[in-house]
Amino acid sequence: MAKKKLAVLGGGTGAIGTVWALTTLPDWQEKWDITVYQMGWRLGGKGASGRNPYHGQRIEEHGLHVWAGFYQNAFRLMRDVYEAYEPEPDCPIKTWRDAFKPQHNVIVEEEVGGEWKHWYINWPPTPGEPGDDLDDDPVSEWGYLLKLLDWLVDYLRNSDLYDDDCSCEGGEPSLWEVLTGGNDREDITPETPELRGFPEDLSFLKVPQLIKGARDFMHWLAADPHAHLQEDQTSIIRLLEDAFEKLRGEFEEELDENDAARRLYFLLDSGLATVRGMIGDAVLIRGWGSIDMWEWRDWMRRWGCSDYTLNGVLVRGIYDYIFGFPNGNLDFPRVAAGVAVHALFRLVFGYRGSLFYFMQAGMGDTIFSPLYLVLKDRGVKFEYFNKVKNLGVDDTGEVVDSILIERQATIKPELEGYDPLITVKGIPSWPSYPFYDQLVEGDELRDRGINLESNWADWDGVGEFTLRRGVDFDEVVLGIPPTAFPHIASEMMEASERFKRMVYAQDSSPTCAVQLWFDDDRCTLGAPDEPVITTAYIDPINTWSDMTHLIKCEEWGDQPDPKFCAYFCGPYNAPAHFPDYSDHGFPQRELDRFKEICVDWFAKNTEHIWDRADLPGPSPGLDYELLHGEGDGQQKFDEQYFRVNLDPSELYMLSTPGSISMRLEAGDSQFDNVYLAGDWVYTSLSAGCIECCVMAALHAAEAISGEEFEIYDRYDKRWRDDD
Repeated sequence: MAKKKLAVLGGGTGAIGTVWALTTLPDWQEKWDITVYQMGWRLGGKGASGRNPYHGQRIEEHGLHVWAGFYQNAFRLMRDVYEAYEPEPDCPIKTWRDAFKPQHNVIVEEEVGGEWKHWYINWPPTPGEPGDDLDDDPVSEWGYLLKLLDWLVDYLRNSDLYDDDCSCEGGEPSLWEVLTGGNDREDITPETPELRGFPEDLSFLKVPQLIKGARDFMHWLAADPHAHLQEDQTSIIRLLEDAFEKLRGEFEEELDENDAARRLYFLLDSGLATVRGMIGDAVLIRGWGSIDMWEWRDWMRRWGCSDYTLNGVLVRGIYDYIFGFPNGNLDFPRVAAGVAVHALFRLVFGYRGSLFYFMQAGMGDTIFSPLYLVLKDRGVKFEYFNKVKNLGVDDTGEVVDSILIERQATIKPELEGYDPLITVKGIPSWPSYPFYDQLVEGDELRDRGINLESNWADWDGVGEFTLRRGVDFDEVVLGIPPTAFPHIASEMMEASERFKRMVYAQDSSPTCAVQLWFDDDRCTLGAPDEPVITTAYIDPINTWSDMTHLIKCEEWGDQPDPKFCAYFCGPYNAPAHFPDYSDHGFPQRELDRFKEICVDWFAKNTEHIWDRADLPGPSPGLDYELLHGEGDGQQKFDEQYFRVNLDPSELYMLSTPGSISMRLEAGDSQFDNVYLAGDWVYTSLSAGCIECCVMAALHAAEAISGEEFEIYDRYDKRWRDDD
């Protein structure tokens, strides 16, 4: 059988993950000739990072990247990559455990009565490591409700509001007797409902007793919700309702003043609404997707969650975590209810080892450098400076027949090809700028400051060429997100109504990021004593993290190394309508506007996050003199790293209500020779994250090869509208 030529368009996690999976098959080289076509000079997509040679080879990211401990498929991929990777002896990152370190500490910022408060949360380690046992059955919807109640019981056990005594007092019957109508435990089974009876008055029970009673009763019921009686589920809700009403009666008047009561109120209120909704909307039977037409907060309100909780820090923090603001509109948060609940449960109850993991260099360094080097060694070809302009469809409307590509730059003829990596502190890394000395047009590109990763660049390339089906490619992995499809895939949209509906149903958000380096350490600046991830603070850079551990990977030369580094990110409220690509000054105008926003943000908010980094005297704001760099304070501030992500391939893909059923599966692009890969593809989770990119990649590789790969949490097709 002749080899098939596979054209991989894009170099993000979805595209490269697909290539990785295919090349793990023992006979892959007999079946496929694989070429990756990448715009610009580096792989990574939204996960690309660069090293800036003009500023200490510092790491420059698209945003704040951390990996969640529930990324089962993504961690398994990277564990396999590092098994195959052969780093140089002086490389400090040789294994996946060198690349990722646990991060347990989180701060959620609460605004209460006009005052901001830190809510410190230390997430305990759990057994195992991410990427273990992919063949384990994923937790069911009912299983997650059990985990939620287990967690609430543990939370109450450590609460300052109640003691640890969950027994009844004053000669009252035991809790089990109350819940089972006075019958002995051995006489009660889920099959004997006539023996069970809840008394009307449970007022003598305390909040912890009621919640523990609900938890115990849930564990006693069958694992299959189909076997539950309606009165069983009603009893669970009643116990939780009684607990919440008792809590509200005890503390409602002092919620703003009593941190412990307010936080328990948030947890119990949102937990009760979730249990009500999952039972009432039959999510336990029909699956997460059955409520994805609802916006999450609307769904929670429908099931009784109070506006106090819905406007509170926990709910707001989830929207911040997922950049859940279409077009960066901070007044219009949107996320599909099923995706939100499922992803939240996976995040909080599905992590292994640690809630989060810090990468120990840039994301490009730790993820895409070893991926690239291993794949290149295996025989995968990489063509940089190739910008896809159009995907042409044949007369049948069923296959992609041609791919028009703009050649952005010419590799010097004496070179065998473009060599994309630089080594910093022994770590193969991607530069923040192309290696101009490898390009014929390098001097002009450098002198004019052309950004080959921007569609607004004042640069028409050096020519165009067309890949032809049957000659240059047979099949296509489309790893470019649908935000770019109106520009490059209009023929596909015209040929397939289903494909077009998918494109127009997806929402996205621009994002922004700031990275700051300081000459003083965290204690001197008044930052938290240990590294933390902080979220739910003031927009637009509502999330920040201490990333000081990365300084050791940078190369500051004759300058003393910085002692503290912090990354910020958030949704960016860009213009409602982006200008045509002929408006070459648009990205710089928005970057200048964002820097002015940052000046104002740090002037108003520095004291809360770093209480000794403020300017001396009465004027508030960040003391720029504390920053690492040369010149005066303003020059130092200007030298820090600011970024606004506006290009179609850089926008953050969202999971908005009604959009999930419009997503296409990796192997169902509507075109016979096209496979889809990215976090915009339909998976069991369908959320914007690395985990979903890898899941889509594995599904794409299965569709291409006909082989089955290990995938944790496969498709949930109980609720799928394919009409």
